[in-house]
Amino acid sequence: MMMAVSSMPRSSITSSDDTCEVTTKLALSDQKNCRCMFSHPSLELRGQGSNVYLFAVAPIEKDALLFSFISKGLDHQTRWTVQVSDTKHVGLEWGGEAWQFTAHDCEGNSTFLISQLTEEYWQVDMITTRRIKRDEPITYNWLISEWDMVSHVICTCQSPYCFREIRGMRYVNDPEKIEFLEPQLFPYMQEMLRRKFADVMQ
Repeated sequence: MMMAVSSMPRSSITSSDDTCEVTTKLALSDQKNCRCMFSHPSLELRGQGSNVYLFAVAPIEKDALLFSFISKGLDHQTRWTVQVSDTKHVGLEWGGEAWQFTAHDCEGNSTFLISQLTEEYWQVDMITTRRIKRDEPITYNWLISEWDMVSHVICTCQSPYCFREIRGMRYVNDPEKIEFLEPQLFPYMQEMLRRKFADVMQ
């Protein structure tokens, strides 16, 4: 199920359109720091209030492109951003793009492919790691990108690899769980972990 975030060839990603169409009333942002380039047509936001999540309205195959967006790197994080380096975060600060409503799952059905386009801008593609069933929520393990999270959650997924307290990879010390997640970790995260354990050994 796992794949390397930084090495998956773009030619293997499948998509059904080259425009950004989301099957939801949520308007796409026109903020200059983040622009959605593609959204899979079989996605829908469901729920109310603070319990809104992204679901598949039809089966979606493995290695399918769910979202692609370009964002200017921000110097600060919010609960809606994704961390792409030790100092930069991408996405809308307040939420508003459908991809920002993906739920956490320790064995999520999706992951990210990231590319730094320029010194300031990043491209982020969200892709499936397995076939997603109709009415299944879109999920990924939030720890793959976040070193120290703004909002902490308690996971109850009951996976043998459940991380339980989702606070950021900074707080994960279990070697087996780190090894399980390592293929999906963002490149900067892998470097942060090397530094962390190098300091411990000294």
